[in-house]
Amino acid sequence: MGELLKNARLSLGLSQKEMAVEVMSVTQYSRIENDQQRIRFDDLVKILHAHQIDIVSFINQFLLKRKLTDRNHDYYLQKIESMYWERDLSSIDKLLDKLKQFGQHGLLNLLTKLLIVNVKDGLDCPMAQQCRQELCQRLLAVDKWTDNNNLLILFAYGVFILDSKHLDYFAKQLFERYQRIDGMPIKKVEILAIIAVNYLANDLHKGRGSHSGEAVDFLYSLPAHPHFLLYKLLAKYYKAVALENVEQQKKISRMLAEFGYRDLIVAFSTAP
Repeated sequence: MGELLKNARLSLGLSQKEMAVEVMSVTQYSRIENDQQRIRFDDLVKILHAHQIDIVSFINQFLLKRKLTDRNHDYYLQKIESMYWERDLSSIDKLLDKLKQFGQHGLLNLLTKLLIVNVKDGLDCPMAQQCRQELCQRLLAVDKWTDNNNLLILFAYGVFILDSKHLDYFAKQLFERYQRIDGMPIKKVEILAIIAVNYLANDLHKGRGSHSGEAVDFLYSLPAHPHFLLYKLLAKYYKAVALENVEQQKKISRMLAEFGYRDLIVAFSTAP
C-alpha cells in the first residue's frame, strides 16, 4: 500500500505534507509510505478523494500486487539467491517477465537489478547508480532497518555496490546490533552470515572494509550447526588470504571444490 501511495503522490508532483492534507500528520503518512504503519480504510478513501484519485482503480492495483503471495515471494526470492550464488543470468529475462505479472514489487525488483549489476553489467553502469541510490534511500528511511529481514536481504546483496562511506556506516550499525545471536531464528542468522561473507568478499576485492574483523568474528560465532559450515569455511578462507597463507587457501579451495563449491570460491575471490 505504501508504495502505491508514494507512486500516486509522485505522479501528482506532491510533497508528503500535501498528500496527507489534513487527514493525518506528515510523520504518520511518511510511516505509511514506508510500510511501517498500516492505513485505516476511511483515511485512505479521504486521501484518494482529496486528490481525485479513482478509488476503485487504486484498490484494484493493490489487489493485483497482493497476487504476489508470501509463498510466491519466497519462491522468487530463492530463485534470485540461487542465480546470484551460481552467477547465472540465463533465466533472468523469464524471471523479470514473471515479476511483471505481479506488478512492481519493490524488494524483488531491486534484488533482480542487484543480481544483474553484480553478475553482468558491473558497478559503473547506470543501473548500478540507480540501485545504489534506491538501496540507500530504503535503509535510511527506516529507523531500525537492522530489524527488518527484507532490508537485511537487500543489504546482503547490495554490499558490493555501496561506496565505502555508506558501506561502513551501515555495517557499523549492523555489527553493533548483532553482537549476540543466541535464540535467533536460523533464517535471520543465515541472512546475517551472507552479509558478513559478502562484506569480506568485497574487502578482498576492494580492500576498504573497516569492519572485516567484526565480520570474521560473527562468522566464527555461528552455531555449531551443519547449516553454517560453508560460512565458517569462507571466513577461514578470508583469514588465510589476509595472512597470505597460500597452503591454507589451497586446502580450503580443494575442500570446497570437492563438494561442488568451486564456482563459489571463485566468486568469493573475484567479487564484482
